[in-house]
Amino acid sequence: MKIALLLVTGVLHFAVLPAQHRSDFYKDKKIQVLELRNYVIAEGGRDKFIDSFKVYIEDFQNSKGAYVLGLYKARDAENNFFWFRGYENMPARKKSMEEIYSSQYWSTVTRITQEFVINFHNVHLLKSFDIHTGDSTSGIDAKWFDKPKGVAVIDFYTGNGTRGDVIEYVKQTYHNLLISAGVKEITYWIAEDQPNNYPQHPVFQDNNSLVSISFFKNENEFRSVKKKLGHKMNAGMRNNMRKVFTLHDSIVLYNAN
Repeated sequence: MKIALLLVTGVLHFAVLPAQHRSDFYKDKKIQVLELRNYVIAEGGRDKFIDSFKVYIEDFQNSKGAYVLGLYKARDAENNFFWFRGYENMPARKKSMEEIYSSQYWSTVTRITQEFVINFHNVHLLKSFDIHTGDSTSGIDAKWFDKPKGVAVIDFYTGNGTRGDVIEYVKQTYHNLLISAGVKEITYWIAEDQPNNYPQHPVFQDNNSLVSISFFKNENEFRSVKKKLGHKMNAGMRNNMRKVFTLHDSIVLYNAN
């Protein structure tokens, strides 16, 4: 399932900003469930919305167990705001969502989203996945999302009904290529297979895709890795990859903090 407006085939390059905001609310937590949330913001309102989000929304959601793990924007999609929201597990997600959206506090700040957000339905619901063992229950340390970075890259590796083949190819071949090219900070995710337990907020649950999230300290590191990866792959290797991946789409983001 593609993410509209921010989804691109290939790679874009963006400016570098400092590391993400860190939160004591989640410093010792494991994230099993992750939402990739791509909002469309009314024209000219994105920066105002981000400022309001940081002040009135971020730590309130953190305090309810809906952990804000990253805020992003893309220069060439000036009406989009992208953020990561994580949970310890699916029951915790349901509890957090119910407490947030039924609270008196939320009724006082919902005017912010009503003023700026014109579409919030572009959301992927994922669970953590260990590419080596297949484990999808241990989770990822929430503090991993706080690693210093200027560029965040989300890759969707999609096989049409052949996700198992995609996973095996990444495990046996492509992951090693990424590491040898210099990728240091990467996690993998697959669609959460439990039903959406807060249906008031619709989500995509695409069981065709393996998703990776990788972080780079700055744009120079990101450019260097992409160049090395290109040099390491010959025509035969690229053709083998194309046999397995029906689609390979990348989103390149930079911090909104």
